[in-house]
Amino acid sequence: MLRRSGLVKQHTTNKYLGCSGDEFSSHIAAKMDTWNAMPLHAATQMTRDNIEIDHIKPCAAADPSDFEAITHYTNTQPLLKAANRVKSGKWSEADDVFWRANIAWNATFRDIYWPLACQ
Repeated sequence: MLRRSGLVKQHTTNKYLGCSGDEFSSHIAAKMDTWNAMPLHAATQMTRDNIEIDHIKPCAAADPSDFEAITHYTNTQPLLKAANRVKSGKWSEADDVFWRANIAWNATFRDIYWPLACQ
């Protein structure tokens, strides 16, 4: 996001994320736990070895006014590696409406969000 915006990193990663490293790890672990607790996902459990950290709203879909929300930890989630490749930068206006209402800045949103643009 910094590169796309033509900005230079001026703060620590923790400052951009809005949390400490331990808090970020807990955030990702909580989302993995939510995924793994669903019977539907019994065959595809998330582990530290088979996930990548995904920006829920992709950086490619953001404009500079979204910078703080895009870099904030609440815009991250674990995704299985193959799913992250499929998702890529896909995003729709409907996804954006949902993201703004339910995900951005919301530390209690624990679900894995799959964009409507990918369905």
